[in-house]
Amino acid sequence: MAGDRERLRAWVDQGRSIDLRDHEGNTALHLAYYQGKQAAIDALVAYGADDNLRNKEGLSPVEMATVAAIEGELGKGVACLGRDGQWIDRGRARPVYDRLRKHQPRLFNPALVRYVLRAKDRRKVLHLAIKLGVRGSEDTITGSFILLAGPR
Repeated sequence: MAGDRERLRAWVDQGRSIDLRDHEGNTALHLAYYQGKQAAIDALVAYGADDNLRNKEGLSPVEMATVAAIEGELGKGVACLGRDGQWIDRGRARPVYDRLRKHQPRLFNPALVRYVLRAKDRRKVLHLAIKLGVRGSEDTITGSFILLAGPR
């Protein structure tokens, strides 16, 4: 980490922007929050990283931490489903379901897309999204499946 701080200081000292963006509009601060790297967050903020910048999904760096947490909850929800989309462990599923239902669609839907794009069993994710019934998630997940299928 000390080497990272030194490289960061050199970067800033050379007049380079601390808020460079990747192809999705994420800055290093977005990624640090998404990955839960508190030391990186602290260092970036200390060097003046802008925590108000939004990526192409309209998310701030702080909101990326929530997106990551939702993805974790989606994984727990999918683990509670059988291949047929029925709950296999209702006792474990209910609290996960309740937590996921509380999220705003503007944070839930990007998390859903990110989760779908790396999920092994996309059918279970589809079942979970339908069970949750979060506004806009049907269109979001359908678009993700179309994207994954590619051109016909």
